[in-house]
Amino acid sequence: MRGFDRSCWFRLHLAAALLAALGSGRTCWSQVTVGEEEVENNAVLQPAQAVFMMTDDQFDQWVFGGPRNSRAGSSKLDSLLTLQVDDVARMCTLSEAQKKKLLLAGRGDIKRFFDKVEEKRKKFAKVKNDQTKFNEIYQELVPLQAALNSGLFGDGSIYSKTIRRVLSEEEDARYQQVIQDKNRFRYRAKIELVVAQLDQTVGFRDEQRRKLVELIMSETQTPTRFGQYDYYLVMYQAGQIAEAKLKPLFEDRQWALLNRQLNQMRGMEQFLRIQGLLPPLKVVHPPRRRAVAGELPAEVFAAPADVEIEVPAPESGQKPKS
Repeated sequence: MRGFDRSCWFRLHLAAALLAALGSGRTCWSQVTVGEEEVENNAVLQPAQAVFMMTDDQFDQWVFGGPRNSRAGSSKLDSLLTLQVDDVARMCTLSEAQKKKLLLAGRGDIKRFFDKVEEKRKKFAKVKNDQTKFNEIYQELVPLQAALNSGLFGDGSIYSKTIRRVLSEEEDARYQQVIQDKNRFRYRAKIELVVAQLDQTVGFRDEQRRKLVELIMSETQTPTRFGQYDYYLVMYQAGQIAEAKLKPLFEDRQWALLNRQLNQMRGMEQFLRIQGLLPPLKVVHPPRRRAVAGELPAEVFAAPADVEIEVPAPESGQKPKS
């Protein structure tokens, strides 16, 4: 079974947008009158050439999920911010001054997001008639989609930095615990929904369904963000569980059906990271070797920047050393 094509989702988006952007060629007839007879000029159809042009509505469709939705998106974000601050106030008994600080910080995140939107909108306006730039501008809008879907007030936001200054250590610990509990509850609900969908094709027994939910909960990481791709996130993480733990839960027929679907999701890591549903990969640098007494530092042997070093080609039949 081939793994999921990581560019499949992107090609589908592009195809849909192209269909919306390209108008169908219009058939034109040219006629002249000679006496009482009408003679078709050239007697052939002359289709007008299709002109590629993306509309401003298409930009909003990509970013906000609907045409002319920029104002609605701003209103929705402001409402979500108010609800979030009210939740913190109930848990930690915030003063009015503290609530105002959090609201101001969250609105700063919203403004920063829409500043980026308007920056991309200006670039879109310059290239919307250029079909060769279609792919490029869409890729630049993907991070905006991801940020909007996963939330603007998470780690790294002005809001998250402000709340740590507003709350005491005890309040912050209590608040973080509440958030973790909410995320775990929400994640479990997502897992149960995915397992219910899998049940339609695999056919689980009640015990198998229960054990699969518990296994995914215990062996995978609870996300800090949720969005429209939660199904893919659950399936991808389930696909990372060791086969030795998954396979014994099922009969051979069931495992073949389940593993086929998991295989399709195992190639979605890059997509999920772009959407902000998986944490970025950590770059691990090798430890620096301690210098030995009397040894010249490695920089002494480094080639000057303007000197090219020729790497000899491997001999015939010999593999290059990695």
